[in-house]
Amino acid sequence: MTEPSHVPPYWALKIVASPPLERKAPVPVVDVWEQRFPQPASDYLAFRRRINEDFVSLENVIVKQNECAVDGTVKVK
Repeated sequence: MTEPSHVPPYWALKIVASPPLERKAPVPVVDVWEQRFPQPASDYLAFRRRINEDFVSLENVIVKQNECAVDGTVKVK
């Protein structure tokens, strides 16, 4: 620095003297959650097979748009 300690740095003066940047309003983001697979228990035989073989399976899923949440049931043997 070439300025004395009681003087602000020269680069800060350039920034302060420059015109303010234009700020644009942020574009609102709309989140839409959707389930893109069939309910796991809708094919009951496959669901029971997964329970018997893997001892666990997702049974159903509910997307709650207004709460921004996903709710569901997992079956465990």
